[in-house]
Amino acid sequence: MAEDKARDKASEAGAHENLRAYQRHYQKEYRDRNREKIRAAQRLYREQNKDKIKRWYQEHKEEARAYRDQNKDKMKAYTARYHQQHKQRVAELVRQWNKKNPSRRYEYGRQLSLKNRELYLQKMAEYKLKCLNLGLFDRYNAAKREKYNSDKQYRMARRLHTWLTQSEEAHPATARPKKAPDDNIEDKTETGPSDKPDPPT
Repeated sequence: MAEDKARDKASEAGAHENLRAYQRHYQKEYRDRNREKIRAAQRLYREQNKDKIKRWYQEHKEEARAYRDQNKDKMKAYTARYHQQHKQRVAELVRQWNKKNPSRRYEYGRQLSLKNRELYLQKMAEYKLKCLNLGLFDRYNAAKREKYNSDKQYRMARRLHTWLTQSEEAHPATARPKKAPDDNIEDKTETGPSDKPDPPT
C-alpha cells in the first residue's frame, strides 16, 4: 500500500514536471513565433500607461535599487550574455537611442567622466595615504636627494678635471723665441730691379 502511494506520488511529480517543461517549451516557442506582435503590444501598453509605470517605478525605487545591489553579478552576467547573443540588435538600439537623445547622451557621458574622475581622485588619495603611512615618500625623497648630491659631486669633479687638463689658466702658453729673419727670402715690398740674374732660358 505504501509502495503504491509512493509510486503514485512519483508519477504525479513526474507528470507535473513534464507539464511544466512542456509549458516552458511552448512559451518559448510562442515567444519566438510571435516576437514582433509581443513587442508591439508591449510598446502600446507602455505608451498608454506611461504615467502609471512612472509612478510605480517611483514608489518601488528603493526596492529596485536594493535588488540591483544584491544581484549585481547576476545582472552583469545576464547583460553580457544578452549582448553576446544579440550584438546587431544591441548596436541598433544604441544607435537609435543616441539619435533620439543627443542631450541625454552628452549628459550621461559627462556624468560618467565626472564619476570616473571622482573615483580616480579617491583611489589616488588612498594610494598617497598608504605610501605616506609606509614611509615610501620619505625614502624616495632621500634617495633622490642622495642621487642629486652624488651627481653634483660628479659634475664638480668633471669640471675640475676639465680645468686641470684643458684650461689655459692651468697651463699658460710659454713664450716662444722669435724666428730669425731669412736673408735669402726676397722682400715682396721692394719695387726696384732685382740684383739676381735672370735664369737661363
